Amino acid sequence: MSDGLKNIGSNTFRQILKTLTKNRISAILVGAGITCLVRSSSATSVMVVGFVNAGLLSLTQAIAVVLGADVGTTVTAWLVSVMEMCIMDTASVVKKMSDHMANIADAVVHDL
Repeated sequence: MSDGLKNIGSNTFRQILKTLTKNRISAILVGAGITCLVRSSSATSVMVVGFVNAGLLSLTQAIAVVLGADVGTTVTAWLVSVMEMCIMDTASVVKKMSDHMANIADAVVHDL
């Protein structure tokens, strides 16, 4: 894999990686963002190892990106949890409304 990356690792790609990971904070954000997109910190880590092996990233940059991948996994899990809670809250509101409408219908039928 690293041989292929060395061959296609143009100066433009190398410059993009260098710019995105120029400081630790941006490298962490890049790692978190990539992990959120691919939803796999393992995939992000494998890509980073390949980039280091091909000489496209330094070890310092790679450590920050992998740390960001771990942060991205946590953020993704948190977002899924929050979305699940929102869906559950919506479902409980719909259930309560449905129960309320059924009670009204029962009262109307009873009064007839």
